[in-house]
Amino acid sequence: MSDTPLFSRSGNTNLLGGTLDAEIKIKVTADMQDDFRRAAAEAGLNASEFGRELVMIALYGADYLESLYRERTQRIAKFMTKTGNK
Repeated sequence: MSDTPLFSRSGNTNLLGGTLDAEIKIKVTADMQDDFRRAAAEAGLNASEFGRELVMIALYGADYLESLYRERTQRIAKFMTKTGNK
């Protein structure tokens, strides 16, 4: 087994671990749906990604999620340094 960290495919797992296999469904007005999709696009995400980020922030806080993204970025940067890429 290698010491190189392995990264999962995008869309199947999240920063908190586990498979994305559960759904949360809510009813909103058509205007709210349009505004939500617009906000997601402005954030550079699709509606599912945007909603998932909002739920994680509401449940765990932005600071915690930022620390998870920072840790992941540091792992990737460390890997790139080991392979000679900068």
